[in-house]
Amino acid sequence: TGAFWFYGAIGLVTLWFCWKFVPETKGRSLEQINDIFERRAGP
Repeated sequence: TGAFWFYGAIGLVTLWFCWKFVPETKGRSLEQINDIFERRAGP
């Protein structure tokens, strides 16, 4: 049962990380997506 809780916790942390840090790209062009990631990367 320890492995179940471990993988469950990792799954929840991954879900939170994706919700918090991965930008929504639905309905955007490749150029718009590229601009989003270039702005986040900085100079």
